[in-house]
Amino acid sequence: MVILADWISTEYLDKNRILQLKKQFLTNKPFPYLILKDFFIAKKADALKKALLSLQYERKNSDLFSFLQSGDLKVVKNRVIQEFVAFYNSEELKKYISTITTEKEIKGIDLSGFIYEDTDYLLPHDDRLQSRKIAYVLNFSEKFIEKDGGQLEFFSTIRNGKEFTPVKVVT
Repeated sequence: MVILADWISTEYLDKNRILQLKKQFLTNKPFPYLILKDFFIAKKADALKKALLSLQYERKNSDLFSFLQSGDLKVVKNRVIQEFVAFYNSEELKKYISTITTEKEIKGIDLSGFIYEDTDYLLPHDDRLQSRKIAYVLNFSEKFIEKDGGQLEFFSTIRNGKEFTPVKVVT
């Protein structure tokens, strides 16, 4: 587990913790999900954040979203980002994710950076794409409080007779 131990905090590598994560993932509602605080080793996360902030971002707009987006991180020449891409596409990480999610066919992983500025948004949507098995977000926001807006909200299509009711809010 050399690659995992280089990136993931030791608490998340313990076999019993992995079993707890699997149980939690599979029982969370309205769909399986996990929120992993301090998942990455702080030094690695800080270096990755700094590298991501050094990239060029392009404004993207539609009726569903407005944000700044980097290009595909798989082609970025920055050493820290290249190491992260190698880690994220490693068989070791795919096996780790597969153990927790029970998803057997994890193939490629898409990687891009996003910056949400004041008034940017991503409206409720599902992440269902034919090729997507697992969706993820790495949040590098600091000193973020609820009044700032921009919470990650998980929705149920129907709850208490109301459509699109948030059932989990992550700040």
